[in-house]
Amino acid sequence: MKPWENGILTVSENKRYLMNGNTPFFWLGDTAWLIFTNTNEKEAEIYIKNRREKGFNVIQSVLVYATEDMEDINKMPVKKCNVLSNEYWEYCDRVIDMAEEQGMYMALLPTWGSLVKKGILNSENAEGYVEFLADRYGERKNIIWLLGGDIKAEGFENVYNEMGKKLKEKAPYQLIGFHPFGRCSSSMWFKEALWLDFNMFQSGHRRYDQCSLGVWDDNEKNNEFFGEDNWKYVKNDLSVSNKPTIDGEPSYERILQGLHNENEPYWTAKDVRRYAYWSVFAGACGHTYGDNSVMQFYTGEYKGVTYGAKDHCFAP
Repeated sequence: MKPWENGILTVSENKRYLMNGNTPFFWLGDTAWLIFTNTNEKEAEIYIKNRREKGFNVIQSVLVYATEDMEDINKMPVKKCNVLSNEYWEYCDRVIDMAEEQGMYMALLPTWGSLVKKGILNSENAEGYVEFLADRYGERKNIIWLLGGDIKAEGFENVYNEMGKKLKEKAPYQLIGFHPFGRCSSSMWFKEALWLDFNMFQSGHRRYDQCSLGVWDDNEKNNEFFGEDNWKYVKNDLSVSNKPTIDGEPSYERILQGLHNENEPYWTAKDVRRYAYWSVFAGACGHTYGDNSVMQFYTGEYKGVTYGAKDHCFAP
């Protein structure tokens, strides 16, 4: 049975969890950021069926990770594709169809956050892009929206508020969240935003001893330093914002600790389980898993930053 057959996805009356009608919905997500660019239809089908068989019910993906002139910004290996073409969007449609057939939600980022930081997506064109997305996907039963995309929102609040308001207007029955930068939560900027249905934080990929306030992926504005303690994000979000919350990007399995130094060890399955237990037991409405090779559909064929990925997806 597909979850939306019990009713559309909503926030519970106590503002802590998600529901399909009267049936509780536990978000068990998998990270597949580059599924739309780095797979073909057979590969996408294999992946989606595999994740469904493993019990996942949400797939987090980004519709536009980069444009052709952004190779110096978004560095993960990406197959060359024209994101402005009908062919590209028709492929996105087919992947979303596959997920719907398997009874799985797609949590879609309209773009990666760097498109906003570079001004490619801005206050002049954001509303038009959202209207395009809502016209194409606003009636879909298996869509959740995630604005942001690994970004701190300060300085860009107006763009995201415009996008959130327009999405809520055009697709009122689809939930909206915000995927932030490492060591940050959407509650930092949008805790009172009417368009934001649930908070999401990114506890990130660094060890306790790799964190120093002021370094690129640490949040110096926190009242206390959370480090790896992702349960503290849950506690904080629930205290400052009357919305459910979830760790949308804890340390991925088989990714370098700290991301960039190949001499560092990898995060393991044991570490991944720890993050899940800590956040869910603290009151999160679910949890998202990630595997370094799977999230980018790594094959070794394309140049880019892989964060130490070694496992080839879809190996013959």
